[in-house]
Amino acid sequence: MDKKVLKKVIIKYFIIIAILTIFSKSLYNISLPKVELIEGKRDSLKIKLKGNAEIKASKIDELLSLCKLKIDKVLVNEKQFVEMGEDLIKVNKASFDKELKKIEEKYLIAKKKYELTLKESNSLNKNPIEEKTMLEEKKKLYESNIKLFEVGGISKNDLEKSKNEYIISKDNYDNKLDKIEIDKISKDKNLLEAELELEENKKLLSNLKKIANNSYIIKSHHQGVINKIEIIAGKNIDESEVLLSINNPKENFECSISVKKAIAKYFKTGDEIEISVKINDSEEKCISKVRDIIVDSENPLENKIMILKIEEENLKGGEIANINVIKPSEVYDIVVPKSAIVKVNKNSHYVWGIDVEEKAFGDELTVRKIEIEIGESDLKNVVVKNGLNYGVKIVKNVSNMDLAEGNRVILK
Repeated sequence: MDKKVLKKVIIKYFIIIAILTIFSKSLYNISLPKVELIEGKRDSLKIKLKGNAEIKASKIDELLSLCKLKIDKVLVNEKQFVEMGEDLIKVNKASFDKELKKIEEKYLIAKKKYELTLKESNSLNKNPIEEKTMLEEKKKLYESNIKLFEVGGISKNDLEKSKNEYIISKDNYDNKLDKIEIDKISKDKNLLEAELELEENKKLLSNLKKIANNSYIIKSHHQGVINKIEIIAGKNIDESEVLLSINNPKENFECSISVKKAIAKYFKTGDEIEISVKINDSEEKCISKVRDIIVDSENPLENKIMILKIEEENLKGGEIANINVIKPSEVYDIVVPKSAIVKVNKNSHYVWGIDVEEKAFGDELTVRKIEIEIGESDLKNVVVKNGLNYGVKIVKNVSNMDLAEGNRVILK
């Protein structure tokens, strides 16, 4: 074969081999996992607090039955706003009048008891005249005998006798004063109890008469929102039984939201949190403060309850607070996306690092496992405490990737 022809054949052969090599490598690369690389960065976490909560007064007053009664009709509904003096409950006239008569009798008994106790207190002998007179006499005698003894007018035995009589008389007087003081304390106590009992019955009788004079209707003592109704029409009620509860607008308002412990730990008492509330058909921004953070009794292992105090004069109670805030944490040295983390178990995690090897037809990338220790996290990112150095490139998203040590990958 001609040398020139042979040379051309050989050149063509190597060109074809090169083309086939490049083509086969391209086909192989197409089959490799495509990855996006990132580096851990110095950053803070973004703590997101989101949720809805009903606004209630910090103090909810319970309306109690003043006596046994029967309910004729409940005149309000739960979540209803009422003004001070608004009708709440109509009671049965017959049963109410019967109880009213009993209270009137109790009041008269308490009044008589107070008058008798006051008379006893005023009649207490506060000055033991007999014992005091005896003491003065014995004291004078003893002092006189001292002078007589000094001039030899009486014996030592007579002096000692008068001294002992004086001491006994003084002890009797002191004991009498102590007894009077004890009696006074006891009678003062009895008088105070009788006075309190009288005032209590007087106040109760006055309040019951107001209900009778108001056509047997119990009215609201202040404005607020009916929180819960505990009674129904036709029910017989005992004394001090809860009729209904009502928000007290004189107190501040608050709302409570259940959050994960991992989020709650970034907040503390006194932190300000902006919320939005629909007031009079318009969405308004309000500033709330964290009043307390307590254990969530319904999920104590995972959640906590954040109680937010709200100072807004236009609130009535029953509104819904919308909470949607993001709070940055402290700045950490290395933060990576959660999507880059592979979890083995609770205490074992790793990321895929990248090794680069220069080849004739371009760099080859292979993955290697880097074991890490993770720390705090938010919804998207996690802090790497140990194992990953700053500037090391890792695979950004490992979900749905079946990678193994030394696997080749290509960049997206």
